[in-house]
Amino acid sequence: MIREIPAEEINKYELPFVPYLFPENNGRVKLRIDDVRHITLVQDLELGGMKISVKEFFLDWFYSGFPKNLMKTSSEPYSNLWRTMVMINGRNIPAFFGKDYKGRFAASFNKGGLNIEIRSDSDFSEIARDLIERINPRPVNKKFLELSYYINNQGWRWFEEERIGRMKWNPLLNERLGDYYGDSHGNFQDMHAIRIYRNTDGDYLWVDQAMKGTGIKNLYYRFDVNGTLFSDVSEMNNWKVFLLSEYGPAILRSETGKLVNTVTLPYIEMGDVWKYIDLIEKLNLIDGFP
Repeated sequence: MIREIPAEEINKYELPFVPYLFPENNGRVKLRIDDVRHITLVQDLELGGMKISVKEFFLDWFYSGFPKNLMKTSSEPYSNLWRTMVMINGRNIPAFFGKDYKGRFAASFNKGGLNIEIRSDSDFSEIARDLIERINPRPVNKKFLELSYYINNQGWRWFEEERIGRMKWNPLLNERLGDYYGDSHGNFQDMHAIRIYRNTDGDYLWVDQAMKGTGIKNLYYRFDVNGTLFSDVSEMNNWKVFLLSEYGPAILRSETGKLVNTVTLPYIEMGDVWKYIDLIEKLNLIDGFP
């Protein structure tokens, strides 16, 4: 159900993200809640003579930091992407720009569990940085398994949602990967497991493991080394490293025996990739399911 409500009433609703309200929303917002899909907040703005729509939500069915509204597949965007660094909470992170599935001008970025998608029929690139840098993402102090819509609700429309929703989830305790702390762990019939870690900014690192040859569809994503989504693809030992920008997000992929291992880091510089590969291998996270 989509409800149009006064912006001042948004705090009456329990959301899996901390919303950011733009003063140009004319005091009204659109909230999708109590629905068969994840919770979203939409604000319609008019800036510089352009009509711009801003959607906010908690991304729980795909890896943090990835611009899902600009992605045709897991390796290809709808159009050429361009990247720019924006300053959010005193930290530079990449924002992505291109066309969405309807051919509209669109942008995407993710920080602190808050995913932002911006779209317009007009080219808003000249005001995009200012618009994005106003936002002040703050993480919700709950575990991923508590915040996720698809973990806690049935009725999936896409295979990405089913991959998350069909798992049995539990808290992930007493584990750490670099700057990330154990948050949640899911398992599907000992054929697919996901470990999720979170840092103090509320950004998520995923360790996603799946068995090959099970006959079950969509246990893992296929990433094409020639995919135009990526700004760089390289190889380190037994790992392929896919970068969407020089500051991430990054996909680390290896195959060991019957296991396909995928590690995703939301924001990372190339020099730190080795650090996380080393940590993952020392923790034996790729030798089998916990």
